[in-house]
Amino acid sequence: MEFSFKRLGYLLKKQWIENQKFYLLGILAMAGIMSLALLLPMQNGRGLTLENQQIFFLFGLVITGFIFSTMLLNSFGDKKKGIEALMLPASAIEKVSVAVIYSILFFPIIYFLTVYPVLILMHTVDTKTNGNINLLYLPKWREIEKNFLFAFFLLQSFSLLCSIMFRRHVFLKAATLVFLTFFSVIFLNSRIAENSLKSLQPHTTTLKNTGFYAYMGAAPYQNATFFNSKNDKNYVVKLPKYQSTAVKIIKWLLIPFFWLITWLKLREKQL
Repeated sequence: MEFSFKRLGYLLKKQWIENQKFYLLGILAMAGIMSLALLLPMQNGRGLTLENQQIFFLFGLVITGFIFSTMLLNSFGDKKKGIEALMLPASAIEKVSVAVIYSILFFPIIYFLTVYPVLILMHTVDTKTNGNINLLYLPKWREIEKNFLFAFFLLQSFSLLCSIMFRRHVFLKAATLVFLTFFSVIFLNSRIAENSLKSLQPHTTTLKNTGFYAYMGAAPYQNATFFNSKNDKNYVVKLPKYQSTAVKIIKWLLIPFFWLITWLKLREKQL
C-alpha cells in the first residue's frame, strides 16, 4: 500500500478524536505536577533560580515526552484493540508516522504552551510573595538545550519501539531498559577510558610528573578529565574535531534508526 497524505490526515484526526479526553486530562496533570515540582526550589533561600527553572523545564520535557510516547502505539499490544488497529486500511509507515508526528511535533508544542505559563506564574509568585529576585528562564539554542533536545528525540523514538515490542507494562520495561543502558554505558566507558588514557599526560608536562595524574571520568564520546595533584589543575583530553562531528552524526542517526525498526516491527505484525 502506497503512502497517502490523505489517509495520514484521517489517522491524525482519528488519534485525536479517540484520545482527546485522555490528552486533556494529561495536560491538566502536567500543569499540576509541574506546579508542585516548582514549589520545591521555592522553599530554599535562593528561590526559583534560573538554573532550577532550566532543569525542571527541560527534564519535564524529556520525562513527560517519554511517558507519552510509550502509549502512542500500545493499542497494537492489546489483543482486541490490536486486531482493530491492524485492520485499519492504512500502511504501517502511515501508522508509525502518526505516532512520530504526535511525539516530536505536537507534544513539544503542547508542553511549551502548558508548562511555560506555569513556570512564568510560579516565578511571579516567588518574586512577589517570597521576595526572591531571579531571572526568568527563556529557552535558547545553547549546549544544554541541544543535549536535552537530543535526549528527548532519542527517548521518543526508543519508546515508540518499546510500545510495539512489549504488550504489557510498556513504560516500566522501557524505563528499565533506558536506566540499565545508560548506566552500563557510563560505567563501561569510564573503565575503557581509564585503562586507555591513564598513562596519558598533557604535552606541556614532563614524563617525571606522570605519577601525579589521576583519571576523573568521561561521559561517552565526551571530554576525558585528568587531575594533577601537584599543581591542583584539571586537564582535558578531547576528540579531534572531525571525529567529534562524526560521533554527533552517528548519535542523531540513532533516532531514525529506531523509527525504522518500529516500522519494520509493525509491518511484520500486519503481515
